[in-house]
Amino acid sequence: MHAAFIHQRIPKESVTGAHAYDALLARELDSVGVCEIMEAGSRKFSAPLSNLRLWRRLRGKSGKYDLVIFNSSKFLYFLPLALILRLSGVRTAATHHLPIYKEFRGLKRLIYRLGEAAFLRSVKIVISPSPYISEELKSCYGITPLYIPIPFSPVQEISAPGISAPEILSSAESDSSPAERMVNKAGRLLYTATIEPRKGLLDAVKAMAVMKRHGVECRLDVAGTVRNKKYFEEVKRVIAAEGLEVRFLGQLTQRELGALRRKADVFLFPTYGEGYGMALCEAMQYGLPTVSYDNTSIPYLIKNNVNGIYVPTGDIDALAEANERLLSDPALRRRIAAGAFRSALALPGIADFRRALQQLIVRGSEGSC
Repeated sequence: MHAAFIHQRIPKESVTGAHAYDALLARELDSVGVCEIMEAGSRKFSAPLSNLRLWRRLRGKSGKYDLVIFNSSKFLYFLPLALILRLSGVRTAATHHLPIYKEFRGLKRLIYRLGEAAFLRSVKIVISPSPYISEELKSCYGITPLYIPIPFSPVQEISAPGISAPEILSSAESDSSPAERMVNKAGRLLYTATIEPRKGLLDAVKAMAVMKRHGVECRLDVAGTVRNKKYFEEVKRVIAAEGLEVRFLGQLTQRELGALRRKADVFLFPTYGEGYGMALCEAMQYGLPTVSYDNTSIPYLIKNNVNGIYVPTGDIDALAEANERLLSDPALRRRIAAGAFRSALALPGIADFRRALQQLIVRGSEGSC
């Protein structure tokens, strides 16, 4: 099968897990045939011209492509091209990582939902990277997607190189486990995500303020780039007003993130919406107890009080109380750390990803729409 993957130019500092998934998809398709990556412009006002250029490029290589793949998050940008390709008999597909319309309210929410629905129905194959997104597509749009799971590296390669998974799990259930690793009097909290309203960092620092009033000492390490400056200023204002101990570390390498996860006591991730929740999975691979909200994909990953804790979305007091419980109760931390690690052992890997990818190759080679 020969495929073309069309995407918009993404600044390096803005690359997300969704972008990494799409890049892996393109690389794996290329390894079994040809998958050419076509880059579109990044400005909305130039979308019509960019769509025209891409259409001429695709048409000029008539017969080369069995499948043209998009990322659904850019549906407003690529909808005209997707419709033209479909009408021209070219088989199309789209990866769908998150229902974008849920980030808005009122008329804008309605417009985005209708636009997203039109785009997803304009393509022949919709690719879902998570069980939550698969259910969302079925319930909202009546679409049965092709589920190709996000692959995670083997736990033993991530958590402790040279130590087998059973050895790590045994350690997680002992007094020397990561759940016992409070090296300072103050509990060490960790947040690894971009700084923007959807990810909930403001809620995290507000919860820290509640904990401080309760006499619970803690510090927070924040690893991630700023995507909303106004929101970031509000976060810093609360930190200064409450006298909180927070370090902003910016974008870090995987090795640096691993070092932070090994030293942390709790992974605090009060997100307002995730298509998968990769940050939670990565924390679980280090036997790190997690605290999050109860929305979107989170209940698919966290079994409450077994491998993590989730609380009602937006409930700052509940968020603070969950962190207080974990920081003050070594037995609870130990139990949830072990549960998190067991869950990490069951995460899909590259073999699962490649098996599912074969279905895309078969469906993409079945001929015109």
